[in-house]
Amino acid sequence: MAYWHVDDLEDVYAIDDLDSGLPSARRAKVREARIAAFLLRKRLGRKVPTSGSEVAKADARRRSRLADRHARRLIVGAKRGTGRKFMFDVEVERAALVAKMKRSILLDSLVARRRRNWVPMSRRLRSRTTTDIVVDGFSFLKEPNKALASLRDIARAEAACLSAEIHFPDDTCEDIGAWLVLAAMRQDMAPIFTGGKISDEVSNVIAALDMERVLGMRMPKPKKGVQRLWAFPLHARRRAGTSTSESQFLDPQMSEEVATDLCTAINAWLAACAKQMLSLQGRRNVHCLVTEALDNAERHSRPEFENDGDWWMTGFMTREDHDSGPKFKCQLALLSIGSPISETVVGCDSETLKKMDGYVSRNRTKLPAGMKRKSDHLRTIYALQDFVTRDKEANKGSRGGVGFGTMLRVFADLAGHDRKDVFARLGIVSG
Repeated sequence: MAYWHVDDLEDVYAIDDLDSGLPSARRAKVREARIAAFLLRKRLGRKVPTSGSEVAKADARRRSRLADRHARRLIVGAKRGTGRKFMFDVEVERAALVAKMKRSILLDSLVARRRRNWVPMSRRLRSRTTTDIVVDGFSFLKEPNKALASLRDIARAEAACLSAEIHFPDDTCEDIGAWLVLAAMRQDMAPIFTGGKISDEVSNVIAALDMERVLGMRMPKPKKGVQRLWAFPLHARRRAGTSTSESQFLDPQMSEEVATDLCTAINAWLAACAKQMLSLQGRRNVHCLVTEALDNAERHSRPEFENDGDWWMTGFMTREDHDSGPKFKCQLALLSIGSPISETVVGCDSETLKKMDGYVSRNRTKLPAGMKRKSDHLRTIYALQDFVTRDKEANKGSRGGVGFGTMLRVFADLAGHDRKDVFARLGIVSG
């Protein structure tokens, strides 16, 4: 089991170049001293007010000079080898110095009252709370509740710990969709995670999909011969609400490019495992399905940024050799962050809303008695049908979107559903 590491820890301070002539042990001491000096200046120094009495301004200058004097003594003492011993984790220095809480749809949902309970780094340096998180069974397809619990544990550690390690003991990547969610979470997390254990197969998948940067993880060097892998690298739209082009809807759409790239990837996968290719109709189906899904993500997922939502998409195929012959596994995942389907669909026209409410009332009693959010589940199912849309103009022109039925047909054809030995699952997580 190899170790992954937090990305670019050694490049936190360009100022380290000033100490390049020192022995490695002394250089580490100086680095710790620079961190301690920075924290001391932040704690004791005062910003000179632009208004107020001259006495207050003079006092602020005096305190800042005093803090600078003590800070320089710490650094000089470390260089001379006479400095005090600092109890500070160099591995978490970047988090300790610059991290602040970022608002996040995912993190705020996973951690109760996160904005109020998020612990500032200054308090974490005193409490020095650390933890290790083991993430196994990381799959929405097989163990969705366990996958969500693991994501919640990671989010809670980000809100409270000074440093943490995450270990991924799964031998294979069973669901790249769960990793997509973790990657999206990492964009808004304090970089407190310093590394952990990960299997060769999973690390090879993450590296092949170009997900190391978005995960903030530097994987071990890929090992050859672990498994044969065909990648559809990560594709992601810019962050929601950041479009600046005045001709946004006339520009070439990234969703079209992604759909074309995916058709090319699927052809390569089919050629490798079955010596086949997508037919013309098959390409049309895949292209239509992908562009519709990504277009929905852009238009409906973030009501506060009309027609400017974001999405992530990736996938891969692996080959496993068995006594009975090679076995191929294919995975595709699409992530859109924002409003759940059950909320966005209620903005539809009155006729569609009436039909949906009737469907919900007829089927509520058919669901298990203790099931939570029955109406949300049923509205989601109704919204996934062909020709159901929240776009009132599209509904008037009978231009409703491609729904779950078409998705299932494309999925079944690609999965080879007519074979008894095929294990194929499709999962939708919305809420």
